[in-house]
Amino acid sequence: MLKLQQVSDFNVATIDLSALKNNFKIIQNYRPTRPLMPVIKGDAYGHGLVECAKALVEAGATSFGVLDVLEGARLREAGITREAIFVLSGMDSGWQINQAIEHRLSAFVYSLQQLATFGLLVPNNAPSVDVFLKIDTGMSRLGASVYQAEDLFKKARIMNSVNVVGVATHLATLGDGHALKQLEAFWKIASLAENLLGDKLVNSALSGGACLAHPDYPDGISRPGLVLYGVQPQLGKEPLPHFPPPWPRQEDPLAFRRLPGSANSGLPVTPSWTAKALEVMKLLKPVMRVRSRIIQVKDIRRGDCVSYGREYQAKTALKIGVIPMGYLNGLHVDRSNRLQAIVQGQLVPQIGRICMNLSVFDLSEVGSRVSVGDEVVILGSQGKNVLDAFQEFQGQKQNPYETLCLLGRLNQRRYD
Repeated sequence: MLKLQQVSDFNVATIDLSALKNNFKIIQNYRPTRPLMPVIKGDAYGHGLVECAKALVEAGATSFGVLDVLEGARLREAGITREAIFVLSGMDSGWQINQAIEHRLSAFVYSLQQLATFGLLVPNNAPSVDVFLKIDTGMSRLGASVYQAEDLFKKARIMNSVNVVGVATHLATLGDGHALKQLEAFWKIASLAENLLGDKLVNSALSGGACLAHPDYPDGISRPGLVLYGVQPQLGKEPLPHFPPPWPRQEDPLAFRRLPGSANSGLPVTPSWTAKALEVMKLLKPVMRVRSRIIQVKDIRRGDCVSYGREYQAKTALKIGVIPMGYLNGLHVDRSNRLQAIVQGQLVPQIGRICMNLSVFDLSEVGSRVSVGDEVVILGSQGKNVLDAFQEFQGQKQNPYETLCLLGRLNQRRYD
């Protein structure tokens, strides 16, 4: 009997856990005095929630950001018991809050209504739930507005059901003027929170890319996501304005005690994307490699059409190869006739419309050396060529986040 393992062997996403640990340590060493909360939501961006969490614990991680209580519960059941686990998308039902209490999960709270839900549904005899209060400083996604922040802080201060451990925001961009405006607004909000809730709060504003873009920002705990998986962050769309920030330099041991306007503020900002940050980015290693295999090689004539809709017509005689990978496996139809792969170290173009589980590549440059069973690299390296999750899909409808999530979850995963 043919085993399922043999059938699914055509398409494989290989996850390099040593590269993941390497990337974590690189980011941590770049800002050694600032702890990190690795973001492993969405099944660790398609890399495998439990496997990545265990590897990151080995690398020194002490907290995680996950999608929902289900991911948090999975980690607890898999033996991740000592580390703090924060549910980034919040909780708004009795079942979710009960799961949080049972599995000792923490939450990001982003509205007065959500706070009220905790007040109503957390049992009186239950321990309080640790929370970050999230403020929207310019992304217009989750978070209380800056005008609601004071009310949010005052409400949380009198509640026994929650224990506020910090305040957070999320940046819409990285090293540009809008990011600085958000950080400036958040610094003021964090100062307000300290005044109302005490000075032991932890600030959290920076993603992994933002850590590189704003090395002097005194983030209490940063939340690296995409960079952990070896994808270089996208640069801002405009130069970073050079004006004094309202926060102290990173070297200041009292960074979390000094408020805007103090004697320590007004120091020159470190330019965004400095040479050091660019060097750090080069050290990041891709964690995911995706490959398929050729299942048929054939010759077609000039004028022959390839795949549905006759969207591609051969202008000359071609040698083509078919792989058992399509939109069912994460190759978006909109990338038809624009995707590249690597076969025998040679970049080859995808041609014709991508189908549910089949795609066609022009192998003419490889020539007679190609045969059925040859490896086809969709993401990663072979020989001297590399297909990066950002560069490969730049300017197309699919971004690197989506690419990793789909390719990692829709194909068999193996771990190195």
